Amino acid sequence: MDPGLIYDIIPQDYINYLCAMNYTKHQIQIFSRKSEINCANATLDLNYPSFMLILNNTNTTRSTFHRVLTNVGTLSSSYRAVVDTPSTGMNVVVNPSTIFFEGKLGKTLQLRLR
Repeated sequence: MDPGLIYDIIPQDYINYLCAMNYTKHQIQIFSRKSEINCANATLDLNYPSFMLILNNTNTTRSTFHRVLTNVGTLSSSYRAVVDTPSTGMNVVVNPSTIFFEGKLGKTLQLRLR
């Protein structure tokens, strides 16, 4: 199996996400099997292929997501962002919209979604 791209992530990233989702430290300890839980960097921006945005009552929420991707596929490859959004009222910008990996496996690139 060749996944092509991987999203770099460590266990603390999941803990930060659960903290931002308002899980209690006790609940996170059950999931993580860790005795010490640090929620100082709680964030809903999990380095993962999917995204979650909580809209406010006026639907004027702005948010920026960052992703870090590592090429584990072919030496020279490119990937283009494809975004499905509701038909009204939502605008998503991916920058850069296409990423290029050339000459080295394990190369890491970052992208931003607004």
